[in-house]
Amino acid sequence: MGHATRDIPIMKLCLKRGFRVILASEPSIIYLIQREIPSIETDYFPGAKITYSAGKTQVWKLIRLLPKGIYWYFKEKQITARLVKKYNPLAIISDNRYGCYNKKVKSILITHQLMLKMPKGFSWFEKPFHWLIKTLISRFEYCWVPDNAMPYSLAGDLVHKYKLPKNSILVGPLSRFMSFDNDTSSNIKETKIDKKDLLVLLSGPEPHRSILHNKLLKKTSVEKMSSVFITGKPGIIDRYLMHENGIAEYSHANTTKLKQFIESSENIICRSGYTSIMDLWYIGKAAILIPTPGQTEQEYLAGYHNGKNHYTLSQYDLDKTSLPKIIAAYNPLKATQKKMQPLFNSLINAVDSI
Repeated sequence: MGHATRDIPIMKLCLKRGFRVILASEPSIIYLIQREIPSIETDYFPGAKITYSAGKTQVWKLIRLLPKGIYWYFKEKQITARLVKKYNPLAIISDNRYGCYNKKVKSILITHQLMLKMPKGFSWFEKPFHWLIKTLISRFEYCWVPDNAMPYSLAGDLVHKYKLPKNSILVGPLSRFMSFDNDTSSNIKETKIDKKDLLVLLSGPEPHRSILHNKLLKKTSVEKMSSVFITGKPGIIDRYLMHENGIAEYSHANTTKLKQFIESSENIICRSGYTSIMDLWYIGKAAILIPTPGQTEQEYLAGYHNGKNHYTLSQYDLDKTSLPKIIAAYNPLKATQKKMQPLFNSLINAVDSI
């Protein structure tokens, strides 16, 4: 979902520039994007179903997934060839899908993962994987990297540890909240938002999404902290629940409503996924980051931003202290946050180069 929402401004900009845009994805993504861009054309493009281990490490789970990853790389090439034959596009823009390129068409990859952070004991794998990623990136005409140059990088080592590929362009952080004119980010009108003590934004793969959801739901209920939970599960019917002690739960929030929730919330808890970090950076809000256990990218980003832009907490430490104490620890950071309006020139120039 994060990869999909961060591409919303790119789709909007392409449409604004007069391109015909076809979104190829799975039904849940198509539903999400159509709510933001009702006029967009769509086609079906399946993807691998990835789940994580419930434990603290994902190494062996990911090793077992390697054959599936190789299979889907070649599957993506086949599907892309079919779509190219069907639409004869001017360009393909794919987000983190390394098989979505075609020699007959200008192919552009979007990624912030120019290297893979490895767990302790496996750090020697980083260079070979970096070489593999660079090799895959070299097959695209351009690689658009959603980040700033150092020292203002949001991705840190993920982008800047090694020399950037020759075909890469830093297009700046991407957020669904970006707008290139004065139109609203959604076709749904703004509604009044009741302020709560805490906003919880859930995301990421199962089972850890549900594990964190249940932990925080129980904790906010016991500690009687009025909260809003957005579970990040858009569906044909969006669900709303009202729990005890003033806890509201939404299965999904459109861009306008989500922006209102974030801007009006004093305290925010979310995963340390890169899309969440870019969204918070754009709005200018600090958050309590809880990385998905064993997901090394999120664990690195949480550490990279801890004490600088956000406050980091392990999922396993949630039960060791109260939410008011956790919030008190990160409160000083909130005063230092300022909304950073990105310069759109790099992204606009990249789109215009198509």
